[in-house]
Amino acid sequence: MTVGLFLSKLCTGSLGANCANNVARIAEGLADRINFIHLRNVTRVKDGHFMESDHLDGDVDMFAVMKTLILEQKRRSEEGRSDVRVPFRPDHGRLMAPA
Repeated sequence: MTVGLFLSKLCTGSLGANCANNVARIAEGLADRINFIHLRNVTRVKDGHFMESDHLDGDVDMFAVMKTLILEQKRRSEEGRSDVRVPFRPDHGRLMAPA
């Protein structure tokens, strides 16, 4: 994948809503450009619809995404970079309001 732009934020839920996207592979390919990650998981349902799900229960391989980010932080640290940490924000609090 070739992206000519600087990437600052990656949202796993937005990308995961499209069944054509392999979010883990996208994160791996863009890891050196990710400076913030929004960790959300989604479950895809028929007709292209989706709903937010628990982090480990949806269609996005969150383990693989997190592994990629941890390895990227390690790589940055070994290079002596100042931007080692990749901050994240979890989902939108899908359980805050009753369904």
